[in-house]
Amino acid sequence: AELLKLVISMIACFILDANQNYSVYFNIIYTEFIGNRGDWLKLMVPSVLYTLQNSLQYYSMSCLSAPVFQVLYQMKIITTAVFSVLILSKRISVSQVCCSHLPPMPT
Repeated sequence: AELLKLVISMIACFILDANQNYSVYFNIIYTEFIGNRGDWLKLMVPSVLYTLQNSLQYYSMSCLSAPVFQVLYQMKIITTAVFSVLILSKRISVSQVCCSHLPPMPT
């Protein structure tokens, strides 16, 4: 899935940013990946963590029953709210606290 996203974004860059010009396209790719290495490395950390999280999620789906997995998966919302208050000193309104404890809507 991630490889497909990469291919689609590279095609979009070629068509939209480089106006289907190969030399402009390769110049953009070189500038973004080699020239701006610091920005690229900063973006790499969350993307690696996201990929690791997805891999662990698939592994946990194979090890846990469906109800236990769903409860643990929904705990991400609550733990994110708790850590944003504790670590980032964010303020959460009463309505946000109430909404975080509601069961998810079926899709």
